[in-house]
Amino acid sequence: MLYNQKVKSDLLLPEAVIINPVERVDISIEIGEPPGWVLEKAKSGQVDHLEEHVMWIYLIGVVLFYVENGNHIIIYRESDQLPEALLRSYLTGSAMALAMMQKNFIPVHGGTVAWDGCGIIISGVSGSGKSTVTMELLHHGFRFVSDDVSVIDPEEDEARVFPGFPQQKVCRDVVIKKGLNLEELIYIDENRDKFARILKDGYITEPLPVACMIELQVSERVENVVCEIVTGSERFNQLTRNIYRGEVYQRLENRPERFQMFVKAAAKIHMYRIIRPKNGDHVDDIISCIRKEILHINSL
Repeated sequence: MLYNQKVKSDLLLPEAVIINPVERVDISIEIGEPPGWVLEKAKSGQVDHLEEHVMWIYLIGVVLFYVENGNHIIIYRESDQLPEALLRSYLTGSAMALAMMQKNFIPVHGGTVAWDGCGIIISGVSGSGKSTVTMELLHHGFRFVSDDVSVIDPEEDEARVFPGFPQQKVCRDVVIKKGLNLEELIYIDENRDKFARILKDGYITEPLPVACMIELQVSERVENVVCEIVTGSERFNQLTRNIYRGEVYQRLENRPERFQMFVKAAAKIHMYRIIRPKNGDHVDDIISCIRKEILHINSL
């Protein structure tokens, strides 16, 4: 299972939750060649192609991910230079995000934890502290739902977030600070110096209603942690600017039904913004803010 989708994969995915038996397959993942026209464009120097039902991304000379109709992914490997762990990271991140878009779900760049049966999405740009805050919340009794990509289904009476898979990415400084055992982690990204840890328990495997979405920001203009309630049209803006690979939507045709999907999702989700100073360790203050807002949500 990946993002509530039953997946059949040629590529071994130790991160995924294994289910048996499988009556249907939502997404098939195969290792092979994409259609000839894709290879022709890729070899001419094109690095991606984005249409409603056919999308692909290409790391030149290394690997190409072809995604079709939200239910079929082809991995075309040109080189063994890409470590297996990083290959899976691209697959479960970017490639699966494209498939979720094709299925009219909303992939958000952020992790999700659960509290009292509801999902709390922690979003923000790279470096804002998403992984650090999420890990600290897990130490405070929250449960793991998803990391890095949180997929929202906006079509129910209340927006739901799908469970990802029980793996969390962490930066080296967090590994050192938390005293994690490097031998129990998987090194996945040399460029960003990131590790992955597979969780053995404490994670959610069923969709949850979304309680709130919290965007983390860093600013030199504040001296203390500030928590703000997001209202009006800014809720829509907060959702759309935190979409995983949001540039895809910018390049697709402007469709009224897609706009309405974002409006509908934003209207159903309580949204907050937590701004922390650029310097210093403010994790405890952020956790305190989140706890206060959750209590407020639960009282509504």
